[in-house]
Amino acid sequence: MYKKTIEFSVTFKVFEPGDIVEATRASPLYPGTYKVLGCNEPRNYGDDVIVFIEGFDRGFNGANLSLVGRRA
Repeated sequence: MYKKTIEFSVTFKVFEPGDIVEATRASPLYPGTYKVLGCNEPRNYGDDVIVFIEGFDRGFNGANLSLVGRRA
């Protein structure tokens, strides 16, 4: 018996508070732009980036959002 080690990397989008994002077609949000309040990065393999946006009390999957700009 032998052990095998496999290394890999995972790339994901991380948004910062103040970023302006737009919902993709796969998003449950209405079309338009939204201001990011916070972002939770994945802690384990397979986790999603959760983005909190202004006007909502729950987070949304970051894969369904795209960066439009940054508000001062």
